[in-house]
Amino acid sequence: MALLVFADVDGTLVHYDDVMGKLGSFSGRKDAEKGIHEFIDLQGNAHEMIKLPPSTTGMQGVLSNETLSLVHQMRGNDQKETTFVLISGARTTTMLQRLAYLPTCDAFVTENGGRIFFRNEKQRKTASPYVEDLLWLESHKDAIGSLDLAFNPPQDRQGPLWDVYRILAQRGWNLDVAGYITEFRVVATGESSEEETLRNAIQEAGDGKIRFSRNLGKYDVYPVSSGKAEAASYIRNNCSGRILRINKKYNRVVAICDDDNDVELAMDAHHAYVPCISSETLRLNIHRNPEHFTLSKRMGPFATEDMLQAIVKRELP
Repeated sequence: MALLVFADVDGTLVHYDDVMGKLGSFSGRKDAEKGIHEFIDLQGNAHEMIKLPPSTTGMQGVLSNETLSLVHQMRGNDQKETTFVLISGARTTTMLQRLAYLPTCDAFVTENGGRIFFRNEKQRKTASPYVEDLLWLESHKDAIGSLDLAFNPPQDRQGPLWDVYRILAQRGWNLDVAGYITEFRVVATGESSEEETLRNAIQEAGDGKIRFSRNLGKYDVYPVSSGKAEAASYIRNNCSGRILRINKKYNRVVAICDDDNDVELAMDAHHAYVPCISSETLRLNIHRNPEHFTLSKRMGPFATEDMLQAIVKRELP
């Protein structure tokens, strides 16, 4: 059975101080050669953790060494017929910086589905084994404009996405576009009317080609042609022959995820594994479809390990 696993990163595989502080503390001991930091839980047990480089916004995530081991076990060898895909709302620059610390993957997705990179070692001529799918990137051009302008200042970019950006910028919204070319991020203020205001701006200038979702307490604004579910569907239908270690169609797709921007991805999968619930939208879908989800009773990286172990036990042949 060919299995395809889509794994969100932040809040799913990677966790932050707000969670880690509830679980224990770092002892200060580390193995610099392996990049391992000792974490002592509230019961006094030691765990091996890996600290990721700080993101553009200064947040430093943590994942467990056991997470890496479980994904390695899951991918196994070619006979296991399992493909593992990281799928994130993170900016591409952050994801590229993190690759040396994250689990080995057969593909990774950034910017909420806006960009897809396939692993293709057998045809590698570049320093990285990952090659961007430029056909997928081009499919968003009606919303993001010419790729020739993609790295210009956002006020100079073309397309409905950047028309929405300019409207919000003129109204004084706190916007983040660093490292993005297929989306931008809106820093939430907490005001009750902000979501409606954002929706109105998209309706005004988006030409029916733009949408948004919440992620990490912020709003991500991106093309309707993008999104995690759309990128996952594209990978499922187009990666045969792209990921050369496995050249089969997938008859089982699962997701491991936690937030609002993962809901469509989770519902499109055959089953979803949830280490934590980070949005009310996901909570509502779990309540409506409890048989579709498996939840952990723990938190942080320990919950991640529970869900990866469940996938290994239930899904692998």
